[in-house]
Amino acid sequence: MASKPDDVPNDPSNDPDSLQAHFHAGIAADDIEQVFHLKRAQPILQAFTALFHGGADGVLVRLLVLRELAFDSATSAFTRADINLKLAYLLPESLETVLVRLRSHALLAWDTQGAVYRVTPMARNVLSALDTLLSVGQDGDDAEMGFLLSQVAGAQAVGGVTVEQLKHLLGRLVELTEEFRDAIASGSEFRLRAAQAKWHLACDWVEKGSQILRAITSSEQADGATHQAAQAIGRAQSALLNMQGMFSRALNQIERQRVHLGQSGLSTTDVQRWLLAHADLSSLATGAIDRPLVPLFGTPAEMIDVAETELLAERHTLVGEARLPAGQDAPRTVDHVPAMQVELDDWLVRLSDFANLGN
Repeated sequence: MASKPDDVPNDPSNDPDSLQAHFHAGIAADDIEQVFHLKRAQPILQAFTALFHGGADGVLVRLLVLRELAFDSATSAFTRADINLKLAYLLPESLETVLVRLRSHALLAWDTQGAVYRVTPMARNVLSALDTLLSVGQDGDDAEMGFLLSQVAGAQAVGGVTVEQLKHLLGRLVELTEEFRDAIASGSEFRLRAAQAKWHLACDWVEKGSQILRAITSSEQADGATHQAAQAIGRAQSALLNMQGMFSRALNQIERQRVHLGQSGLSTTDVQRWLLAHADLSSLATGAIDRPLVPLFGTPAEMIDVAETELLAERHTLVGEARLPAGQDAPRTVDHVPAMQVELDDWLVRLSDFANLGN
């Protein structure tokens, strides 16, 4: 007997919101190694989702509430009255919404016996990781290496450094090496000097990271994959440190090709540096040109439009205004009979005469 449609089991691939719907047919999502690791960390991912899902303003309010409670070292339990007093600057409705969301995702724990809220260990881990990223992120791009090294150093201190952490550090070293090589190949003095300054900062972090790598390679607890990743980082660090000569040769070549402007002592680099210091070059002409009209700096597209209009106007002037000709009467003509017709009529008359003579 044929089964009813309701008896057919649901196919996860048909659900657009399922994980399997994102993979090709015949490939199971659970067979992917990274999917296994991510599913195993599902509680932590759900905690991040609870904090960062939605608009930016909502995210800020949730982080604000959680940080205010977690940073209070005087107590670890908060009654609802304590929370209302600590966060009195928030609307009661907004505060209630945030507390319900944090509690439903295990970032806040509700102690029924004591009728108090407590910050969960998972919430403290999430805030700790976030605070580490925020603290190093305030220094710009040069802090990226510091954050990655701090993660490796912290994991090494507790004996839990992973291959993934080392690969993140290796990837950043490779990116920096490619970035510096592109700057050298560009031939731009300004780009070279900016890359060289960034290179010096990266070298400082490399020196600090060398001690961590020596500890990892000398550790008996590290497995083969960890040793290979550490050795790859060492080679990447060597390639990064060896770029000092490449920077020097590129800058020396630019120095030899520098053009000086007469006897003024100025060079094209000085002029370019002065121009780059002004965000709006057109403002330099304000008050400097004695003209009744403010000069207009147009783009090539606008210049072409203006030139086309001028050319059409000049052509119209040369050709002149086109008018219809004045009306004229049709000339009179005489309808002359063609000579051939006259001859044909005469021929017919003669033939008729011959016919009459015969009769």
